Amino acid sequence: MKRPFIVVVLMLIALMLMPDISEAQRKNKYRRRRGSNKRISKYSGARKKSSGRFRPYTLVGASLNAGNYFGDLAPVNRAASTDITFTRPGFGGFIGRKINPWVTARLNVNWVRLSASDFSSDPNGSDSNPTRYARNLSFRNDVFEAGIGLEIDFLKNTGSSNSRAPFTPYLYVGVGGFYHNPKGKVPTFDTHNPDYLPNDPISSPESVRFANAGDWVALQPLGTEGQNIEGTGVEPYSLVQFQVPIGIGFKLRLPDNFDAAIELGARYLFTDYLDDVSGSYLGLERYDDPLTRAFVDRSIEHIDVISGDARDLNAVQQIAGGFTVVDGIRRRASFGSEGDIRGNSNDNDFYFVTQIKLSYILGGVKTRAKFR
Repeated sequence: MKRPFIVVVLMLIALMLMPDISEAQRKNKYRRRRGSNKRISKYSGARKKSSGRFRPYTLVGASLNAGNYFGDLAPVNRAASTDITFTRPGFGGFIGRKINPWVTARLNVNWVRLSASDFSSDPNGSDSNPTRYARNLSFRNDVFEAGIGLEIDFLKNTGSSNSRAPFTPYLYVGVGGFYHNPKGKVPTFDTHNPDYLPNDPISSPESVRFANAGDWVALQPLGTEGQNIEGTGVEPYSLVQFQVPIGIGFKLRLPDNFDAAIELGARYLFTDYLDDVSGSYLGLERYDDPLTRAFVDRSIEHIDVISGDARDLNAVQQIAGGFTVVDGIRRRASFGSEGDIRGNSNDNDFYFVTQIKLSYILGGVKTRAKFR
């Protein structure tokens, strides 16, 4: 009788302890679940390299641009010479598609303003500076460009957009086209009129003043190098041209779906008329329009039309000679005659574009824990 009694007692004790064991097991299970959720909630994508399959993504963006010109109106006759004081702002936009871990295909549109003046040359310098100062040409050109190209990263992007590199240098190369329209600022006086007084311009009669002085007018329709005169063999240049853009940049990953970049680019052109200057002077007597003559040869002007500063006419006289009147037209005695060099037609113009860019990745998903 004792043995069954002992068995019953032990069973009763086990039944009394079972709730405590079950409660401990339940607490351990939820403790493990909370730890797992905490680890998942802190996950924000692969921090380094990912072995996952690459997934293409699309991005859009905008840029703040700065344009700089190089050509016949550069301060000195040297490659890539430019006057940074003529840097002008612009803006643009782009859309891209990341097509593999290294390459992004891009469609770009940009506006940049280019400008230059011979007044920035040194009349007492070398490298053809004195002649450029005496020539006294200037221009402004609003360039609207569009193109496609490839952005090639130095660092690989594996997996999705969430695993892209925190930063990477890159190269860019493409093809494109642009519309341009060089303009010149109308001077106050018709300096080629024989009634103009070069030694006392303010005392010149009202009849030698241009009514639209200070306006910016398109230069291509004027034909400043004889494009509109029969027999010269010089054809009008097109305002729509091709270009080859190349550049180098540095891209930085920002929080969420944003990237920032700075890109330095050059535009290889197939025209030398970005500044309306390329060939030789044509005799002023062959132009019927006084305004066209004023833009063909600006060497007599006593001020810089863009800045309004006085020119060193003593230096100009030593470079380009004094004044003479031929066929009722005032000109320099030994400068700007027919056949004299006005620009270098052997080298095309080009320009630089510096861009600060911000892009947004479409459809990028930031990985978070799922809660119920």
